[in-house]
Amino acid sequence: MSPTGTAARETLRPSRSPRPALNRGLFAVLGAIVAVALVRGVAGVLVGSLDAYPPLAWPALVGATIVTGTAATLVYVVLQQVVEAPERWFLAIAVVVLALSFVPLLTVAPTLPGATAGLVVTLGVMHVAVAVVVAATLTYRAAAERDDVAVEESV
Repeated sequence: MSPTGTAARETLRPSRSPRPALNRGLFAVLGAIVAVALVRGVAGVLVGSLDAYPPLAWPALVGATIVTGTAATLVYVVLQQVVEAPERWFLAIAVVVLALSFVPLLTVAPTLPGATAGLVVTLGVMHVAVAVVVAATLTYRAAAERDDVAVEESV
């Protein structure tokens, strides 16, 4: 049988449509904005005014969350097209990116005007909240959808 025959086609990974991941990405961004708002609200009560610290101003928070969620979604869409286990790869990349995000958090953020330990900790909690919401939203439903398809195919 030629390399382009039926056996070769059966070993290729089926192409995945990016549309479900892009839809989940939209919900991931919205969920992350809600998570950031909740963290900011709790921190406002516990730490006091957050407005004097530029990274915790609403435009910076919403903008950074949108950029982060969109970038994560695009990475996930690419992984879906090129690897067999995109959830596993995505989570590994997300952990590394989250860890790297703490470098400027611990080196630059404390030097900004108005920085206090409480404000820097708040920013760190927001990093974790965004990472958890985005990763969970992108990968949880994707794994469930893939499992549903596998069950349907086996029946």
